[in-house]
Amino acid sequence: MKKESLQITTVKTLLAILLFVGMGTIIIRGGYIIWEYSKNGENNKMTKPIVQETENYYDVLEKKCGSDNCCVFSLKTMRENNYKEADKNGKCPEGFNRDMMACITSYHWCVPMEEIGWESCDKDNDCEVRFSHCDCRYHCVNKNIEADDCAVECDETGPIISECICENNKCVEKKSNISNWQTYQHEITGVKLQHPRDWQVAQDQSENYMIFNKFYLRRDSQEIEILKTSSLSPETMDMKSIGTHKVLVDGYASNIELFQGKFDNNKDKYYLRVFISEKNICYHAETDKDNLEELSLIFNQILSTFKFID
Repeated sequence: MKKESLQITTVKTLLAILLFVGMGTIIIRGGYIIWEYSKNGENNKMTKPIVQETENYYDVLEKKCGSDNCCVFSLKTMRENNYKEADKNGKCPEGFNRDMMACITSYHWCVPMEEIGWESCDKDNDCEVRFSHCDCRYHCVNKNIEADDCAVECDETGPIISECICENNKCVEKKSNISNWQTYQHEITGVKLQHPRDWQVAQDQSENYMIFNKFYLRRDSQEIEILKTSSLSPETMDMKSIGTHKVLVDGYASNIELFQGKFDNNKDKYYLRVFISEKNICYHAETDKDNLEELSLIFNQILSTFKFID
């Protein structure tokens, strides 16, 4: 009996020892894990890059609106159609037109032109050339579709479009075949250009000597003058400006200006003018109402071939 009691006591002692060792091991191991975690955590704070969450594009714009209803509703249109905001100058990429709501604090966004229907057509007569200050380019558009232009000053413009046609129900530029045009270079004015073969180059002759600072392109009763001058000629004194478009002439910024007679005796008289101030070149023509469209077309086509020679 005494022997059995001793054995039980020994077993209990062994169990207590094992339990104590096991608990100690767990405590030590746990402490080590906590220490390692703490150390790694400190290292992570030092070496792990800070990643900033990127907010949704439209959420950022919404914050700028605040409680302004006009701004909020304009943003709603942008979000629903996945439109992007025009740049800080109010300009849109090529192929897009600026749009907005009819309220002052509206966002200005860019809409693909085909989505507006600007380029849709049924016949050639539906199409016209229009200059947009939104992207500072010329476009072939449906003349019956009105759109607000952007109040943006264009420092540079895209290439001139002379004529538009309807092709596959879309207004597109009519490509001019100038491969058979003649090239003419005038040394005094420093102008090199191409012109149709049925237009002839001419110079003024006064009192048996030639006037060298200008020359003409003539066909029948139509005439275009190219003049080297430091000031504009006074042909527009009795006329009013009815249109102007920005244009690049061999890299130089200028305007195509259109004037019409102010009075009853000259109201059917029209005048086209481009003045390239850096080169002191005035390119201009006079016509009547019946020939305005035809002359404007050839006027622009010839202008697009201008090169300045030094």
